[in-house]
Amino acid sequence: MTKGIPLISPEQPSSPPAHPTSQSHPVVRYRVTERNRRIAPRRSNSPLEPAMNSLTHIPRYLVAAVVAVGLLGTGDRAAGQDPSAPLSVLAVDSPIGVSRGLSPDEIRAGWIALFDGATLFGWRNEGDADFRVEEGAIRADRGSAPCLLRTETQFDDYELTVDFRATRTTNSGLFLRTAPRPNDPTGDCFEINIATAEVSPFTTGSAVGRQKTDMAVDAEQWHRLHARATGGMIEVSVDGVPTVRLVDSLPVGRGHIGLQYNQGTIEFRNVFLRPLDLETIPIEIGEGAWRIGPDSDALHVGPAESVDTADGESPAGVRLSGGVGYIESSRTFGDFVLRIEARTGDAGTNSGLFFRCIPGSDLDGYESQIEHRLVDGDRSKPVDFGTGGIFRRAAARQVVSDDRTWFVKTIVVEGNRIAVWVDGHQVVDWADDRKPDPNPRRGARREAGSLALQLHDADTSVEFRHLMARELEARRR
Repeated sequence: MTKGIPLISPEQPSSPPAHPTSQSHPVVRYRVTERNRRIAPRRSNSPLEPAMNSLTHIPRYLVAAVVAVGLLGTGDRAAGQDPSAPLSVLAVDSPIGVSRGLSPDEIRAGWIALFDGATLFGWRNEGDADFRVEEGAIRADRGSAPCLLRTETQFDDYELTVDFRATRTTNSGLFLRTAPRPNDPTGDCFEINIATAEVSPFTTGSAVGRQKTDMAVDAEQWHRLHARATGGMIEVSVDGVPTVRLVDSLPVGRGHIGLQYNQGTIEFRNVFLRPLDLETIPIEIGEGAWRIGPDSDALHVGPAESVDTADGESPAGVRLSGGVGYIESSRTFGDFVLRIEARTGDAGTNSGLFFRCIPGSDLDGYESQIEHRLVDGDRSKPVDFGTGGIFRRAAARQVVSDDRTWFVKTIVVEGNRIAVWVDGHQVVDWADDRKPDPNPRRGARREAGSLALQLHDADTSVEFRHLMARELEARRR
């Protein structure tokens, strides 16, 4: 995993300056009812059980947050998720409201950052609210309500955490699977409200128009919202306390993540997402699997470095060396989410992951490059297009990984939009606005295509492992 590359730019402090109402460990006060008393139970076989029993010095609200927010994947780990991926504990080792990056364990578990702590890269303002970045937080306090700051990329099934701070007069919310400009919180999005009872009958943690909660949280304090969206199920908790559980008989499919401004002042930090239900894609040469191109003698394909998993088995992976060529999948993907780990064997190695390729062609597809060389040692100036960059189309905004070190690449492709994260950092957000063409080398291809893993130079090597992917759900409403 990448080390030493901050999520926040060098100009932006990793921890915000002191604020009159900020706390490193905010005290969360809330009314306990029979409904919101249902804090997720600890499992007796949880790998965190010893740690939980030792947390006597930590306030109980944080222990609750460990259970409901921090156990990212334990027990209910989505089918297809890597069972060896370490658990991610966000609540104990990350004070609520303090800007942070993702840890190596969280990156390997599949988490990505939607907000880089310094810019609004990857977001679009739908309205005139004054969304901006101040002291490592997204902030808004003026605008013609309602306004939405939403991701350029759409997601379908995922876990999401976000820290927020509101005032007593704030009316805001977190929008899940939203249309770009939603019109109906019961139809084209899920709106998780952020408001006091003085402002709205749907208080913080409620699903507007769908389900209320009688939980009350302190204004002027930082809080953490966790949401899980799988199929027609939406589950929400605030500071570890469950507030909403919805079953939608007509799910909307994929949609954007939205941060709303309606009135008052609202701030957001630490916006992290993990795609769920990815399927392990074995990388194996053979009929009905992967082929070597341009011919079977083009390069040597061997096993990647093995990694011990929870059940003692090693995940499938490959090492490409001894030639110039690629391996191509027999399976095709159109609109999809994909995650893979890769490592170059030598400094200056040139490689890439191709997608939406014309099946059977000689790499006629889009290429997400693997290239770690820098201009004058500046990570914001990649040689060529940089690791994660789309070759000849969109350069990586920063090279965050290094040669000879395993890194995680996450790609979301939907319609003409391509987004790429490397070790949890978003490095590409690009829309292919060229004229449609079956060949991505000439124009915008939206048809499904094969995947390919490339080795560009004969005297180098590259390894790939833990390839996981699935098609995105179509937008329905």
